[in-house]
Amino acid sequence: MIATGKDHLQGWKEIAEYLNRDERTAKRWEKQRGLPVRRIPGEARASVYVIISELEGWLAAGERGSSTSGVETSFKDSTDSDAEPTEVILKRDADESRDLSVMQRWFWQMLVAGGACICLVAVGIYAYRASHVLTKPGSLSSKLPLASTSSRADVEELYLEGVYLYEERTPGSLEHARRSFEEAISKDPKYAPSYAGLAITDLLSREYSTTPS
Repeated sequence: MIATGKDHLQGWKEIAEYLNRDERTAKRWEKQRGLPVRRIPGEARASVYVIISELEGWLAAGERGSSTSGVETSFKDSTDSDAEPTEVILKRDADESRDLSVMQRWFWQMLVAGGACICLVAVGIYAYRASHVLTKPGSLSSKLPLASTSSRADVEELYLEGVYLYEERTPGSLEHARRSFEEAISKDPKYAPSYAGLAITDLLSREYSTTPS
Protein backbone atom coordinates (compact mmCIF):
# COMPACT_ATOMS: atom_id res chain seq x y z
CA MET A 1 0.00 0.00 0.00
CA ILE A 2 1.37 3.42 -1.00
CA ALA A 3 1.09 6.35 1.45
CA THR A 4 -0.63 9.47 0.12
CA GLY A 5 -1.48 12.93 1.53
CA LYS A 6 -4.90 13.06 -0.18
CA ASP A 7 -8.23 12.03 1.27
CA HIS A 8 -9.32 10.24 -1.89
CA LEU A 9 -7.91 8.32 -4.86
CA GLN A 10 -8.92 9.32 -8.40
CA GLY A 11 -9.16 6.68 -11.14
CA TRP A 12 -8.33 2.99 -11.30
CA LYS A 13 -4.63 3.65 -11.66
CA GLU A 14 -4.30 5.44 -8.30
CA ILE A 15 -6.58 2.92 -6.61
CA ALA A 16 -4.51 0.01 -7.90
CA GLU A 17 -1.24 1.65 -6.88
CA TYR A 18 -2.56 2.29 -3.39
CA LEU A 19 -3.53 -1.38 -3.08
CA ASN A 20 -0.22 -2.42 -4.63
CA ARG A 21 -2.13 -4.40 -7.26
CA ASP A 22 -2.88 -3.98 -10.95
CA GLU A 23 -6.02 -2.29 -12.29
CA ARG A 24 -7.62 -5.59 -13.31
CA THR A 25 -7.38 -6.88 -9.75
CA ALA A 26 -8.85 -3.67 -8.35
CA LYS A 27 -11.83 -3.89 -10.73
CA ARG A 28 -12.38 -7.53 -9.84
CA TRP A 29 -12.28 -6.72 -6.12
CA GLU A 30 -15.03 -4.15 -6.66
CA LYS A 31 -17.30 -6.81 -8.17
CA GLN A 32 -16.34 -9.78 -6.01
CA ARG A 33 -15.34 -8.25 -2.66
CA GLY A 34 -17.25 -4.99 -2.50
CA LEU A 35 -14.32 -2.57 -2.90
CA PRO A 36 -15.90 0.81 -2.00
CA VAL A 37 -15.51 2.50 -5.36
CA ARG A 38 -17.59 5.58 -6.15
CA ARG A 39 -18.43 7.11 -9.53
CA ILE A 40 -18.98 10.71 -10.54
CA PRO A 41 -22.54 10.91 -11.95
CA GLY A 42 -23.49 12.67 -15.17
CA GLU A 43 -20.58 11.49 -17.37
CA ALA A 44 -20.78 9.09 -20.29
CA ARG A 45 -17.96 7.08 -18.81
CA ALA A 46 -18.14 7.89 -15.13
CA SER A 47 -14.81 8.54 -13.41
CA VAL A 48 -14.19 6.39 -10.38
CA TYR A 49 -12.73 7.45 -7.05
CA VAL A 50 -12.30 6.02 -3.56
CA ILE A 51 -12.40 7.77 -0.18
CA ILE A 52 -9.23 6.63 1.54
CA SER A 53 -10.86 6.34 4.96
CA GLU A 54 -13.55 4.07 3.51
CA LEU A 55 -10.91 2.04 1.73
CA GLU A 56 -8.94 1.57 4.95
CA GLY A 57 -12.09 0.46 6.76
CA TRP A 58 -12.81 -2.03 4.00
CA LEU A 59 -9.27 -3.40 4.18
CA ALA A 60 -9.47 -3.68 7.96
CA ALA A 61 -12.77 -5.55 7.70
CA GLY A 62 -11.22 -7.90 5.22
CA GLU A 63 -8.32 -8.60 7.56
CA ARG A 64 -10.66 -9.29 10.47
CA GLY A 65 -12.75 -11.65 8.33
CA SER A 66 -9.65 -13.53 7.22
CA SER A 67 -8.28 -13.92 10.74
CA THR A 68 -11.58 -15.13 12.24
CA SER A 69 -11.99 -17.74 9.52
CA GLY A 70 -8.47 -19.05 10.05
CA VAL A 71 -7.24 -17.86 6.65
CA GLU A 72 -3.76 -16.45 6.84
CA THR A 73 -3.96 -14.24 3.72
CA SER A 74 -5.72 -10.88 3.51
CA PHE A 75 -6.87 -8.48 0.81
CA LYS A 76 -3.59 -6.61 1.07
CA ASP A 77 -1.21 -9.54 1.35
CA SER A 78 -2.72 -11.99 -1.10
CA THR A 79 -0.18 -12.89 -3.76
CA ASP A 80 -2.28 -15.25 -5.85
CA SER A 81 -5.30 -13.01 -6.49
CA ASP A 82 -4.46 -12.79 -10.18
CA ALA A 83 -3.58 -16.46 -10.61
CA GLU A 84 -5.89 -18.56 -12.71
CA PRO A 85 -7.56 -21.53 -11.03
CA THR A 86 -5.76 -24.80 -11.62
CA GLU A 87 -8.78 -26.37 -13.29
CA VAL A 88 -8.95 -23.50 -15.79
CA ILE A 89 -5.28 -23.92 -16.70
CA LEU A 90 -5.65 -27.70 -17.06
CA LYS A 91 -8.75 -27.32 -19.22
CA ARG A 92 -7.02 -24.80 -21.49
CA ASP A 93 -3.96 -27.04 -21.86
CA ALA A 94 -6.20 -30.01 -22.66
CA ASP A 95 -8.09 -27.99 -25.29
CA GLU A 96 -4.82 -26.87 -26.90
CA SER A 97 -3.50 -30.43 -26.94
CA ARG A 98 -6.73 -31.70 -28.48
CA ASP A 99 -6.64 -29.00 -31.19
CA LEU A 100 -3.02 -29.90 -31.98
CA SER A 101 -3.90 -33.60 -32.17
CA VAL A 102 -6.78 -32.88 -34.58
CA MET A 103 -4.49 -30.81 -36.82
CA GLN A 104 -1.84 -33.53 -36.87
CA ARG A 105 -4.42 -36.20 -37.70
CA TRP A 106 -5.83 -34.01 -40.49
CA PHE A 107 -2.32 -33.43 -41.89
CA TRP A 108 -1.55 -37.14 -42.06
CA GLN A 109 -4.94 -37.89 -43.63
CA MET A 110 -4.29 -35.29 -46.32
CA LEU A 111 -0.79 -36.70 -46.88
CA VAL A 112 -2.10 -40.26 -47.30
CA ALA A 113 -4.92 -39.07 -49.59
CA GLY A 114 -2.45 -37.12 -51.70
CA GLY A 115 -0.16 -40.13 -52.02
CA ALA A 116 -3.10 -42.32 -53.04
CA CYS A 117 -4.12 -39.79 -55.72
CA ILE A 118 -0.57 -39.71 -57.10
CA CYS A 119 -0.50 -43.52 -57.26
CA LEU A 120 -3.84 -43.60 -59.08
CA VAL A 121 -2.65 -41.03 -61.61
CA ALA A 122 0.58 -42.98 -62.17
CA VAL A 123 -1.37 -46.22 -62.70
CA GLY A 124 -3.71 -44.45 -65.11
CA ILE A 125 -0.82 -43.06 -67.15
CA TYR A 126 0.86 -46.45 -67.23
CA ALA A 127 -2.35 -48.16 -68.34
CA TYR A 128 -2.94 -45.53 -71.03
CA ARG A 129 0.56 -45.90 -72.45
CA ALA A 130 0.42 -49.66 -72.24
CA SER A 131 -2.82 -49.75 -74.21
CA HIS A 132 -1.29 -47.55 -76.92
CA VAL A 133 1.88 -49.57 -77.00
CA LEU A 134 0.05 -52.87 -77.51
CA THR A 135 -2.45 -51.58 -80.05
CA LYS A 136 -2.19 -49.14 -82.95
CA PRO A 137 -5.60 -47.43 -83.47
CA GLY A 138 -7.37 -48.46 -86.66
CA SER A 139 -4.99 -51.28 -87.58
CA LEU A 140 -5.47 -54.02 -84.99
CA SER A 141 -8.22 -55.04 -82.57
CA SER A 142 -7.27 -54.76 -78.89
CA LYS A 143 -8.65 -58.30 -78.41
CA LEU A 144 -6.09 -59.84 -80.82
CA PRO A 145 -3.71 -62.12 -78.84
CA LEU A 146 -0.13 -60.89 -79.17
CA ALA A 147 3.18 -62.69 -78.70
CA SER A 148 6.64 -61.54 -77.62
CA THR A 149 8.41 -63.67 -80.24
CA SER A 150 7.93 -64.16 -83.96
CA SER A 151 8.32 -67.27 -86.07
CA ARG A 152 9.89 -65.15 -88.81
CA ALA A 153 13.47 -63.95 -88.48
CA ASP A 154 12.94 -61.06 -90.90
CA VAL A 155 10.21 -59.63 -88.62
CA GLU A 156 12.55 -59.51 -85.63
CA GLU A 157 15.24 -57.94 -87.83
CA LEU A 158 12.81 -55.21 -88.90
CA TYR A 159 11.94 -54.60 -85.24
CA LEU A 160 15.59 -54.28 -84.21
CA GLU A 161 16.20 -51.99 -87.16
CA GLY A 162 13.34 -49.77 -86.06
CA VAL A 163 14.71 -49.61 -82.48
CA TYR A 164 18.13 -48.60 -83.79
CA LEU A 165 16.57 -45.88 -85.93
CA TYR A 166 14.33 -44.29 -83.30
CA GLU A 167 17.25 -44.16 -80.87
CA GLU A 168 18.92 -41.68 -83.24
CA ARG A 169 16.02 -39.27 -82.57
CA THR A 170 16.10 -37.29 -85.79
CA PRO A 171 13.08 -36.57 -88.03
CA GLY A 172 14.50 -38.77 -90.82
CA SER A 173 15.44 -41.71 -88.58
CA LEU A 174 12.05 -41.62 -86.86
CA GLU A 175 10.25 -41.79 -90.19
CA HIS A 176 12.39 -44.76 -91.27
CA ALA A 177 11.75 -46.44 -87.90
CA ARG A 178 8.01 -46.04 -88.44
CA ARG A 179 8.21 -47.77 -91.83
CA SER A 180 10.28 -50.63 -90.33
CA PHE A 181 7.72 -51.27 -87.56
CA GLU A 182 4.76 -51.03 -89.96
CA GLU A 183 6.43 -53.53 -92.31
CA ALA A 184 7.09 -55.89 -89.40
CA ILE A 185 3.43 -55.64 -88.35
CA SER A 186 2.22 -56.37 -91.88
CA LYS A 187 4.36 -59.52 -92.00
CA ASP A 188 3.43 -60.73 -88.47
CA PRO A 189 0.36 -58.94 -86.95
CA LYS A 190 0.72 -60.93 -83.70
CA TYR A 191 4.27 -59.78 -82.89
CA ALA A 192 3.77 -57.42 -79.91
CA PRO A 193 7.21 -55.67 -79.85
CA SER A 194 6.46 -54.15 -83.27
CA TYR A 195 3.44 -52.32 -81.85
CA ALA A 196 5.46 -51.18 -78.84
CA GLY A 197 8.20 -49.83 -81.12
CA LEU A 198 5.63 -48.03 -83.27
CA ALA A 199 4.07 -46.43 -80.18
CA ILE A 200 7.47 -45.24 -78.93
CA THR A 201 8.22 -43.83 -82.35
CA ASP A 202 4.96 -41.86 -82.25
CA LEU A 203 5.86 -40.43 -78.86
CA LEU A 204 9.37 -39.47 -79.95
CA SER A 205 8.06 -37.91 -83.15
CA ARG A 206 6.11 -35.39 -81.08
CA GLU A 207 9.37 -34.23 -79.45
CA TYR A 208 11.97 -34.56 -82.24
CA SER A 209 9.83 -34.11 -85.35
CA THR A 210 6.90 -32.06 -86.58
CA THR A 211 4.26 -34.69 -85.73
CA PRO A 212 1.34 -32.96 -83.92
CA SER A 213 0.13 -34.25 -80.56
